[in-house]
Amino acid sequence: DHYVPHFDKDAGSRSTFLYLNLLVEAGCQVKFMGDNFYQHEPYTQTLQDMGIEVLYGQLYERKWKSWLQNHAAEIDIIYMMRPHIAQKYIDTVNSLEPKPRTIYFGHDLHFLRLQRQAEISQDTTIAAEAAKWQDKEFELFQKLDRIYYPSEVEVEEIKKRAPRLSVKAIPLYPIRDFDESPIDFTEREGLLFVGGFNHPPNADGLLWFVDQVLPKISTDINLNIVGSNMPSRIRSLDDDQIFVRGFLSDADLDDLYRRVRIAIVPLRFGAGVKGKVLEAMDRGVPVVTTGIGAEGIPDSAEALFVTDSADIMARPIVLAINHFELLS
Repeated sequence: DHYVPHFDKDAGSRSTFLYLNLLVEAGCQVKFMGDNFYQHEPYTQTLQDMGIEVLYGQLYERKWKSWLQNHAAEIDIIYMMRPHIAQKYIDTVNSLEPKPRTIYFGHDLHFLRLQRQAEISQDTTIAAEAAKWQDKEFELFQKLDRIYYPSEVEVEEIKKRAPRLSVKAIPLYPIRDFDESPIDFTEREGLLFVGGFNHPPNADGLLWFVDQVLPKISTDINLNIVGSNMPSRIRSLDDDQIFVRGFLSDADLDDLYRRVRIAIVPLRFGAGVKGKVLEAMDRGVPVVTTGIGAEGIPDSAEALFVTDSADIMARPIVLAINHFELLS
């Protein structure tokens, strides 16, 4: 991957961390190589405490090719993520003797996300970038043994263009335990948006919600904004109704989830299953989202409020805020 998973900062890292847990629990001997070869803490130590050897430092950065060649006979599977990272390693991996099996996990289809962004923005530069990523991603796919994506939508997009590829959908988050204890929504208040702001759809969707949806909701309803790498245009939203909280630890975010009534995921473009939707559902918090936000979740209309209209999006929020039985 690009670096050790910062599991409390973004959905992709959370997913990677959960799957690393599964591999260790399944009895696999796991070694992790981050493309920046940096000892990010406390994340590196967390992996090492799980029994995962993290290959970091200048020696591995200089010698990663020879390390792979020297240990090829001991490696059964090489599991790669992110097209720009996998591209760097795939040819070396495929030249190893004996050759390990290769698995690629795509957190989202880059070209599909960019195509959707270009459609909304009418930006020809983004459209051209989407075309380049489509070429890059399918060139990569041809070199892999197995391809996993978290969304059936993405799997179908790939199969439409390359039906012979070995591609299937697996869950973004392997979550075992769900707390089914009743929730008293009379003790809760406000809305919550969670998202890492290095990911462009998050800022776009949040700004759209604040501009188009929030004015249609009572000014008594507070919106909490949580996320890492928050730009100034998001921080400037802070006022009497909007609480810009920035990055929160997992413990503080869990506490906030227990205090809000609704999670909003107003994404206008993107691809893949959205970790923030699964996270809210896992905590029993109702979710109001768009078609993009609900994409890839089976039977999403039965579990989420889904609409792409600002007017319609405001209605379930107002109703649910005023009528607690809708949330119970």
